[in-house]
Amino acid sequence: MGESLWGSDGEIQKLLEYKGIDTTETKPLYISMTSNAGVVETWVMLEAGSPTVFYLYQPDDDGLYRINQPDNLAEIVKRINDGIGGLGLLEKEDIS
Repeated sequence: MGESLWGSDGEIQKLLEYKGIDTTETKPLYISMTSNAGVVETWVMLEAGSPTVFYLYQPDDDGLYRINQPDNLAEIVKRINDGIGGLGLLEKEDIS
């Protein structure tokens, strides 16, 4: 995941701008690859904006989700690491 995704003219930047999202300080935080019935899904957690807002991006279908709760990185990581369900334990809103 290099410049073509995360650069100032990359796919992520363009997607966020298209959605009207503040792209200040956009950076990737976490990548998860899960397999469900033989289908591999990739999820990328990122932060953008000021104040910081956290998002999940699914490159397979250009899905974009705002993480509403928890609203800080430490709690997001704790929730992902604490139980079965991982990213599914986050309260998120589809903004694709």
